[in-house]
Amino acid sequence: MLYHPALYRGPRRGELCGLDGTDVATHFSLINVVNQLAEVDCEVEETKPKPQAGSRTIGLDRASGEAVRLHLLRK
Repeated sequence: MLYHPALYRGPRRGELCGLDGTDVATHFSLINVVNQLAEVDCEVEETKPKPQAGSRTIGLDRASGEAVRLHLLRK
């Protein structure tokens, strides 16, 4: 489900997988990237985003917002 926001809005896969309900604002039209899931020594850990992009807010179109909403419902 998260392919749409990744392709059309630019967040990395780990950043999208690291989202929780507190990172989503204004009826799923914005996401705040503050954490990401990353594989470290064969373990999945929550880490900070890579420095070149850093923590940021990303605007979502309607289809991307719906994909994020459905993803969070399944978590």
